[in-house]
Amino acid sequence: MAFFLSLFLLMHRLGLYRGQLIGAVLNAMGAAIRYRYADDYSKVYVGTLLAAYAQTFIISAPSLIAASWFGAQERTTATSLGILASQLGTAVGLGVTIFVDFNDDGTTTYPYIHIGDVNNNSDTVDMNKLQHYLGAQLVMACVALLLIAIFGGDEPPSPPSREAHNARVDRASAMEFLAPKHRDSDVPSADDESSLLLGDAVILQYYTGDESDFSMGGGPSPFDYIESVKIVFSKWRNVVYLVSYGLPIGVFYAIPVFVGQLLTFDRYGTESNVAWSPGAIGWAGLVFQLSGIAGCFIAGRLIYRTNEFRSVLRGLLGGSVISLLIFLLAATSTSSGVDTSMISNDQSTTSVSIAIVFGLMGCGLCLAAANTVGVEWGRAMTFPADEVAVGGILECSAELWGFIMVSTGAWMMDNVDYEYGDGRICFLGTLAAAVTFSLVVTVLLQPKTTKPPR
Repeated sequence: MAFFLSLFLLMHRLGLYRGQLIGAVLNAMGAAIRYRYADDYSKVYVGTLLAAYAQTFIISAPSLIAASWFGAQERTTATSLGILASQLGTAVGLGVTIFVDFNDDGTTTYPYIHIGDVNNNSDTVDMNKLQHYLGAQLVMACVALLLIAIFGGDEPPSPPSREAHNARVDRASAMEFLAPKHRDSDVPSADDESSLLLGDAVILQYYTGDESDFSMGGGPSPFDYIESVKIVFSKWRNVVYLVSYGLPIGVFYAIPVFVGQLLTFDRYGTESNVAWSPGAIGWAGLVFQLSGIAGCFIAGRLIYRTNEFRSVLRGLLGGSVISLLIFLLAATSTSSGVDTSMISNDQSTTSVSIAIVFGLMGCGLCLAAANTVGVEWGRAMTFPADEVAVGGILECSAELWGFIMVSTGAWMMDNVDYEYGDGRICFLGTLAAAVTFSLVVTVLLQPKTTKPPR
């Protein structure tokens, strides 16, 4: 997390355009290394590591571009479309694996095959197919680099709307007056009436314009990165929100990692009698990601029409819990002692498969949408902190909980003794409990957003 915060500090210093350009260069370099050394795992890992570093420059781009390039009423929709694009890229990557079988079919000869060994099971990979796939990734990475280099920028030449122009002018004037007061102290005091932070709300004490200009943030912040981090962590409610935001996004990251194991093996670690084929698992992952795309778009429209962050987020988290429970019951029913003798095996398998797909669709839609709403609400809560800093901290929380969820799932799937429990049930139950915790926090915690009083 400290590494992420350091890189986001660098992002703050560089600016949006140069930060995105560096991220695109690292991503293209990683793709080139993976393509050139596809048969050398250590070098492929280096290329993947470069791509991972690139994400620290790219991951906060949707909300930052939305803040700089779009008007206040367009912000959430723009953010959702940016996150949607990320989901679309993941869906395309998964979609390719459905239609292309990378295993050698027996007709390819050395040196175009590569023998790999995982858990003492040897497998052969057709290097021609793999290199074509990695080459396509390289082409897309280079196209993205060119698009950013040619069309990118820190902000549009002129404000995108009248509201954005007014917000830019009024915000600059406001911060010129208020920022020195804030910088006099390391952490704002809630007891100081002259402080920028009053209680749990950020209030522009003298601003009398349309509240829609500031309700979604936007415009440059006068506070540097360190000051913005202090603003975020100066309130315990903000810290609790960071945890409640990161948990469901961590769950969203963890589900695709284990979906293959959940749909292939039973509680004893052997292949289930209703195990899904690799192609079917690929389709399941694609459904999950496509549902996330739909969720991002729906969330953007809901916030645009209602401006009710908290209510929308509660509904999405509630839907996530229900979907996880459906997926848990369906994925473990046929091999966990559930009596299906009253119906035929084909009927049982079909019903379970439909329930699994339905659960995955609900998880993808609700969790991805919660990501969109959570980012915007978090930035609204922490105004006037710099949006790069806030986005970086939120992403740190999501990445940290994603790592914890994946590590926990790996341990549970491998070490929970089937005589005392089912690792799959423990893992999916943990995911459901994590999202339930976030839902409870969202219901009980009532932080005020940055809307100034009328």
